[in-house]
Amino acid sequence: MSAPTRFSEITVQVSAPAALEDLISKPLLKAERGCIVHNSIRDAITVRFTHEWR
Repeated sequence: MSAPTRFSEITVQVSAPAALEDLISKPLLKAERGCIVHNSIRDAITVRFTHEWR
């Protein structure tokens, strides 16, 4: 029996209006660093956060 398929990388993309960038950039970073799921799996796989300001 072979091992189950596993994720090797997860990318979380956040899109928000550019007008909010100054207002939410720091709280967003704090949320990323404090994310329980991210902190639980970050040693096992790569987790990337990207931001799209539109």
